Amino acid sequence: MDTDRLYKLMAKQGLDGLAVFAPEHVLYTSGCDIMTQKHIRPRLAASLFFPGKDPALVLCKIELAQAEEESTIRDIVAYIEFAESPISAVVRTLKARGLTKGRLGVDLSFLPASFYNEFKAAAPGLAIEDCTALMIEMRAIKTAEEVAHQEKITRITVKVIEDAFAATKIGDTDTDVHRRIMGGLMDNQGEPYFTVVAAGERGSVAHPVPVDRPLKSGDVIRVDIGALWKGYMSDVARTVVVGEPSKLQAANFTKLARIQKGVIDAIKPGKVVSELYNQCAQGFKEAGIPFHMPHIGHGMGLEVHEYPMIHPANHDLVREGMILNIEPLLIDEERSGYHIEDLVVVTKDGNRVLSGTSFPMEIPRIG
Repeated sequence: MDTDRLYKLMAKQGLDGLAVFAPEHVLYTSGCDIMTQKHIRPRLAASLFFPGKDPALVLCKIELAQAEEESTIRDIVAYIEFAESPISAVVRTLKARGLTKGRLGVDLSFLPASFYNEFKAAAPGLAIEDCTALMIEMRAIKTAEEVAHQEKITRITVKVIEDAFAATKIGDTDTDVHRRIMGGLMDNQGEPYFTVVAAGERGSVAHPVPVDRPLKSGDVIRVDIGALWKGYMSDVARTVVVGEPSKLQAANFTKLARIQKGVIDAIKPGKVVSELYNQCAQGFKEAGIPFHMPHIGHGMGLEVHEYPMIHPANHDLVREGMILNIEPLLIDEERSGYHIEDLVVVTKDGNRVLSGTSFPMEIPRIG
């Protein structure tokens, strides 16, 4: 994390301190990926920042050993679960830094109301202000290390999908494909996060659960796969056909692939985000295929959907250092789903594709 940039954004908002609680914000600011913080929500952790003073990391004592090993914040304050509230530990740490009055930024999009009320009562001299927008702005521009993490997990995901398809034959099921992808991710250092496998008419379901439906010749299969590496996410969609495609299937894929490639080619600093959406929608119209997408892509990082979301009402500008996913989706009259999704990082002069795709214009065949 660029700490200097964080303090500049804090000064711009007029904050005397910052306390972030969301798991993705704690990971982003400390480098510590605390599993129980995600799954046992009352077990809060928080990164605290103070201009001119060392930051602090507050967490449950159970996680102290991990924090001592991973955290870039070296002042670690541990509370004993059930003996002390995590908010009490945060407030006493703020007081130890001399912050009892002033404006404190807190990511109120995450902090539950019960903890917020406790915070207000325990620190009456602090004006608590939402810093969610500040953290979104911080995370929108990726560091070189973040780009490397996302490129690594994205390329792992692409390879695993390709290997799973190569091993798939007629008579296998959606579940077989799902099992190969899950196993492949774990075998290649990826942590599975979500898996969509949809064949035939089930391609019209947005996020179906894999089923034991045997694959047959002519089935279109779409997958949408997410995995984690050091907390950073991949999100890759691919579409194939079992055996030879029909004329409709071949045409649909080619149209979708050309639209996606055109949108990716248009990504560069200064581009209005909504223009990317409008270009995609216009491409569908000109190709004579139905378009119903509320967004056609999104930022990515520690969450699947990050700023900016690429939709028609977002008139912000694309900036260097952003990571964007472009994912047009087509459901045809046969209820088959076609989905292609690739990750790019915005560079000074345009963009670089992180997924390593060669942008095939013909639907891949398997089986």
